[in-house]
Amino acid sequence: MTSFRQIDANRRNARKSTGPTTEEGKQRSRCNAVRHGLTAETVIGALESLIESFIELMSQVFMLPIFHRRTSC
Repeated sequence: MTSFRQIDANRRNARKSTGPTTEEGKQRSRCNAVRHGLTAETVIGALESLIESFIELMSQVFMLPIFHRRTSC
């Protein structure tokens, strides 16, 4: 069980954790939780062409429609 002293310390520490405040920091941290894999909605730059080629190949093999992905990070 957590002690009252530890709970108090956690609350004091949480008040200091406000996240990024500058625009540069916000832009950099906005991609922290980008989902990855072939089902991701966003593709990170270097992998974009490789994933697009894979999707095109799979759509030809299985005759599926190609869905365009967002590239924002």
